[in-house]
Amino acid sequence: MTSDRGAVSIEFADAPDAGEMREVADGVFWLRLPLPYEPGHVNAYLLRDGDGWTAVDAGLFDEATCAIWRRVQRRLGGQGITTVLATHWHPDHLGAAGWICETFAATLATSESEYLKGLVVQFMPKEEGDALERGFFLSHGLAPDETELWVANGRRFMHDTYRLPPTFKKLTAGQTLAIGGHDLGIFVAGGHSPEEVMLHDAGRGLFFCADQVGPRIAPTMAVQPSDPFGDPLRHFLVGLDTIAAACAPDDLLLPGHEGPFRGFHARADELRAFYAQRCDKVFAACREGPKTANELLASLFRRRPGPIWIGFLIGEALAYANNLVARGLLEREVDKGIVRFSSRP
Repeated sequence: MTSDRGAVSIEFADAPDAGEMREVADGVFWLRLPLPYEPGHVNAYLLRDGDGWTAVDAGLFDEATCAIWRRVQRRLGGQGITTVLATHWHPDHLGAAGWICETFAATLATSESEYLKGLVVQFMPKEEGDALERGFFLSHGLAPDETELWVANGRRFMHDTYRLPPTFKKLTAGQTLAIGGHDLGIFVAGGHSPEEVMLHDAGRGLFFCADQVGPRIAPTMAVQPSDPFGDPLRHFLVGLDTIAAACAPDDLLLPGHEGPFRGFHARADELRAFYAQRCDKVFAACREGPKTANELLASLFRRRPGPIWIGFLIGEALAYANNLVARGLLEREVDKGIVRFSSRP
């Protein structure tokens, strides 16, 4: 299939079933892993590397995912999986990485920020993590009962992760990895995650884009409780520009969710427009009067999210508000411990 800047084209009409592998390029296989929450799946990729294999992402650490990896390991033969390349710290990507490394004697490769963030999640005592989240969401206007529901339920996904190995191979932007006789350039981008790792195989026209971009789903931009003044949207847009300069119009994009597609530049244009529109909605709401992040949800979403998602979406509202503050369009005010955003006079 071909595409130009004006079109996003989906490469396959359907996806492999959970646990099944589909070859998308010579020596490159797409593996679907299950998730117990939306979107119901995460993608992993297997790259042949001599007598071994590099797995890009690992899925959650749960019984279903580990059973799939055992079956995959038996099918691969040879040395099996020798490297697990984790694109970022989120448990649907990093969760089973430590288990795979321990079980199959593989090496973990990722960026330093993603590895360290994974360690923070692993070693932070639950009481401290709960207190951090509780204070953060209360300060942004979430009611105490909704806050407690989020702390009790919404954060559970963060712990579907096996312990990380004590050592890892650090990946940095501009580095080149030789995998299976092919040179893959390393790209990193912030926004969705601190230092998300992506791979570009320019020779074969493949771009492993993780969660930075997908054909339909817009990546989540969420301010984290540990970085309340952060501007993830700015980092994300800078990353889009970096990738756009390297990606060929007809490169095959291999994302962390949904399916492979072509047309990065067209999709990047759509995402820029989408996030600009979201910022416009937040700005318009704040012109009517000071708003907490919780109050901004009504301007961004048709229905109020439930307890599993409300924390993510308040973080998203904050991403737009903080970006507008950084651009000098909104002011951040704190009164009696509650943060509100208002338009500048």
